[in-house]
Amino acid sequence: MSLSKVVLSGADKGSMMAKTSFIGTGRYADGAMLALPALPVAQYLYGSDCIVQIGVSGAPASIAPRALSFEATFDHQNDLFRSLGGGTYPVFPRYGNPVCGLKLVLAIDTSADIRNWAVNKTELEIKLITTSGAASLTIDYPRVILPNADLGETDKYVTYTVDLNQENILQAPGEEVCTVTVVNTATEYLVAA
Repeated sequence: MSLSKVVLSGADKGSMMAKTSFIGTGRYADGAMLALPALPVAQYLYGSDCIVQIGVSGAPASIAPRALSFEATFDHQNDLFRSLGGGTYPVFPRYGNPVCGLKLVLAIDTSADIRNWAVNKTELEIKLITTSGAASLTIDYPRVILPNADLGETDKYVTYTVDLNQENILQAPGEEVCTVTVVNTATEYLVAA
């Protein structure tokens, strides 16, 4: 199996959500499972614990409490490789050209920072930092340029919807376009038999 796509989302209430897409060749083999590992106590990351930071690259600052929701997408664009001689099943999942995206909904205030950054094509850094108890998740986009944001209404608030994709998320030589750091109390998930 291959993990093809992950979408992480959070809002001002409730737990953060994760949606995943997997693909596989359809082949399977029966096998015996050893004892299941002991499950750790469930830990949740809450959207209300997420601090969104935006600012000049290298110096993002919190824009709390203006951020209403986010949706971060990581798409590997995998597909199934089929070839002559492969039989009735795909030969293997093929790794595609990975892309990431970010959608932010931000409440309008008296400042014009979001609009000015978009108009001036200012290179920014966006960080989403969530710490809920012992668990934490940090998503860092070190170099982005905001597109012109759509002005609308969300839950009776006037908001900007900032939608970043591979055209707005930049990659400097030798750097990643995005870094995701996850910390929890589980020591390991899989143990070699």
